[in-house]
Amino acid sequence: MEPRQPDPDLDLVRRTTDTEINRLLNRYLADAPDGAAALAHLRRTGNDGTLSPTAWSYLNLDPLLPPDTAPADDPRRHALDAACTTLVLWAHHQQSRPERMHRTPRPGRTDTSLDLGGALSRLSRTVDNASITPRFTQLTRMAPTGLPTTTLRPLIRCLREGGVPLDYAALAVQLTRWRMPGGRRQVQRHWSTTHFETRPAPRPDTTDTDTTVTTEKDTP
Repeated sequence: MEPRQPDPDLDLVRRTTDTEINRLLNRYLADAPDGAAALAHLRRTGNDGTLSPTAWSYLNLDPLLPPDTAPADDPRRHALDAACTTLVLWAHHQQSRPERMHRTPRPGRTDTSLDLGGALSRLSRTVDNASITPRFTQLTRMAPTGLPTTTLRPLIRCLREGGVPLDYAALAVQLTRWRMPGGRRQVQRHWSTTHFETRPAPRPDTTDTDTTVTTEKDTP
């Protein structure tokens, strides 16, 4: 019986992704040449998620690198793939935006509007749902063997155009879970839940059908 391979450290995935995006983001917002170049090279990454050597040269993902002896299906390699995919998606989201498109909730708080499902729910209040709902429905029902990069990119593009931010550290964790046993359905349910939780509550009907208005004519 083969020894069980270690699960990826999800907290490490979150912290590493958050640190790396903020480092690149600060360089980009400061108009540093290497900041703009890093995002440009990340955006050139294809749907297979394979970063070019030039793109790699701008990144520091050493905390997520698995041992050289780790097999190809080692879960820690899946975590690295998820982090890389997340960085690429963020680079598309941040393109030409002067504000921070990666945001995390305040310490000790939960903000479903920064989750992918919640962010798309916020966006759908201001744009035509025809460009969002079918893709989001596909994302929460699909069963791909790898990461859903092809489906995610158009949705991220919609968020960029609408100026709606996203918690990319959380997304990296979710994409890591996606490749774990039973993780895909768990992540899809979470996205669906935050999507509907973030919808505004319907406005109450203030009409009271039981109220009788008395006028002077009705007064005995």
